[in-house]
Amino acid sequence: MEDRKGKLVQQILAAVLLTSAALAQAGAASGTFTVNGERIALVHAYASAQKGFFDPKAEDIRILLTDVPLTEPYPGDAFQLARLARDGKLHAVEVIVNARGEPMTGALFLGAFNGMASVSGMHRFEPESIERTRIAGRLFTDAPRTFGSVTYQYDATFSASIPRPPTAEETAAALASPPAISAGAHLKAVRGGLEGFVATLTSEAARKFEGTGGAERFAEIRAETPVNSRVVALTNTGDDTRIATVQGTRGEIVVEFSLKLRRVGDSWKVER
Repeated sequence: MEDRKGKLVQQILAAVLLTSAALAQAGAASGTFTVNGERIALVHAYASAQKGFFDPKAEDIRILLTDVPLTEPYPGDAFQLARLARDGKLHAVEVIVNARGEPMTGALFLGAFNGMASVSGMHRFEPESIERTRIAGRLFTDAPRTFGSVTYQYDATFSASIPRPPTAEETAAALASPPAISAGAHLKAVRGGLEGFVATLTSEAARKFEGTGGAERFAEIRAETPVNSRVVALTNTGDDTRIATVQGTRGEIVVEFSLKLRRVGDSWKVER
């Protein structure tokens, strides 16, 4: 029994980490980073907002285009990015633009630069859209440039979300949405019987609760899930997937975990 409880705790912790990873979900890029004649595909895009460098009352946007996907804390950690580049595990272009979309400075993450080189003056940005939670357009250099013994050039279109804490209105709308309502129904079903619980799951997840082993697993989930568990946030992770963040209390301890939901036809089901 202790082993099963330990596995359930691990599943809950893994779900929390999944929610964190979703906040750093990559956008899409399409283009190339050419280094000494070698063409490297840029396929992932990340963006974040930060206090304006020249005007603290304004806001700058940091754009990162990479050849490999990244998870937290890497998209916002230049030292980690440089280490990955130095180890040959990453090629990336970073450009910081102001609120008007004007490039100010940037960096190249390459093993040839021992991880990273700061460069400015040659970045160009043709914005398609600059919104509160999204930025898209074309980033490119005005011409091939040489720094030390490295000749480089890049050109890529991209679209990336800008993670921000939701407003009260956005949170209320998310919690009233069909996926959040389905997650709440799932939590309510945990307090009921196995049949109702299984009805809230995707077909793949439901198969895990077949037979006597499934009934035992359901009993464990029921015992480990706080009675007052409720959905407190919803993260959009794609057209057909959402992550519901759930909180409850056990004594004076706040228990937080997440549920992944998938659209199935006209409804939303939980994946466990």
